[in-house]
Amino acid sequence: MEKIKANSGNDPQQIALACYNYILQHFEYDPELLYLMNYAGLEDTTDAYRCWVNRTGVCDEFATMFCSMMRCAGVPARPVAGICHTPMPASEVASEAKVKLPVGIGANDVILTAGLHAWAEYYLPDIGWIPVEPTWGLGNEEEPTTPFLSQMAS
Repeated sequence: MEKIKANSGNDPQQIALACYNYILQHFEYDPELLYLMNYAGLEDTTDAYRCWVNRTGVCDEFATMFCSMMRCAGVPARPVAGICHTPMPASEVASEAKVKLPVGIGANDVILTAGLHAWAEYYLPDIGWIPVEPTWGLGNEEEPTTPFLSQMAS
C-alpha cells in the first residue's frame, strides 16, 4: 500500500484507480465460489483476506478487498450491496430457466435479469461517495459498469 500511495501522490482518486487496477490485474472472479462459505482451508478469515490469499473471489470479497486497500491508504471506503440488472437475450434467459418464452416476447428481445451484487464506494470530501466496480472492472466489452473509473482509466 505504501508503494500505491507513493506512486499516487496521496491523491485519493489516483489511489482508488491504483487499487482498482491492481485488483483487476491480479485477481480472478470465480462464480463457483458463490456456493462456498469457506474455501482453501481459510475458515474464520475475512472476505478480503481469503480473496487476497487465493487470488480469486466473488463480488463481496472484491468489494471488501478494495475497501480494505483504500482504508489502509487512509481513504474512507465502504462496501455496498444491492441488485444488479444484466441485459440478456430472451432466448438465453428462457433456455437457462428451462421455460418457454411468454407470449409477446421474441427470442431476439433483450430483457433484464436481476441478481445480488456487491461493489464499493470511496469518499471524496468535495464530491461525496464515488461508486467503484472492482469485480468486473469495466464490465463487458460493450457496456462499462462504472463510467467514472472507465473515464479515469482511459
